[in-house]
Amino acid sequence: MSSRVEMARKLVQENEFEVAKQILEKEHQDLEALYLLSLLYRYDDEYDKERAVVEKSLALDADQNYMKDRLKWHNLPIFDRVVPRKPLHLPRDPDTTPSAEVLENMCFVTGADSKYFELMVECIESIKATRLYKDVPICVLDCGLTDEEKHYLIEKLSVKEIKDPKKSSYISELLLGINISLTARTILHHIFPGYQYYFYVDADAWVQDERSIDRYLNLSQK
Repeated sequence: MSSRVEMARKLVQENEFEVAKQILEKEHQDLEALYLLSLLYRYDDEYDKERAVVEKSLALDADQNYMKDRLKWHNLPIFDRVVPRKPLHLPRDPDTTPSAEVLENMCFVTGADSKYFELMVECIESIKATRLYKDVPICVLDCGLTDEEKHYLIEKLSVKEIKDPKKSSYISELLLGINISLTARTILHHIFPGYQYYFYVDADAWVQDERSIDRYLNLSQK
């Protein structure tokens, strides 16, 4: 291991990931550097860069089990790469558990472009894995999804609606240059009409303990 790679390893231990990547990216022929880069790119969801590192590493040494496993993962269809997260099912507080009437008048909303699609799938699957909210409608803001991704959301995850917020008449052209998902959150009741409660969840979040939703809803009612 070169001294530069050793320095990068110490930076990783100190959570200085960006600086470590800059050092490791210059070590093109070092297998340890390529291994660390793979881990860092995975951590930052930079999968195109990670694939390039995997292929470069295997070109140097084709017998690396970790790199062979990573290449197999990259060769899977995009929808087969996503692994559902396991939820927690803990005792509820009856004082904050929403009524059937609230559940009938609410929806979840999330949104993303293709870059965050896999994270959004995990987010939606975590909602579907809850006990109380699994049948609540889920609506998606299309901020740059492909037709294939939208089809998957509807057919595989039973998403209720997918709409492009840029097409809403309630968004001024002056606002189109701003983060569109951020702008759209102010007019969710216009984009997806018919609900009393709109629970927005960022695409890179996921529900582990559904009692957190109970508390938010309870506070919104108050």
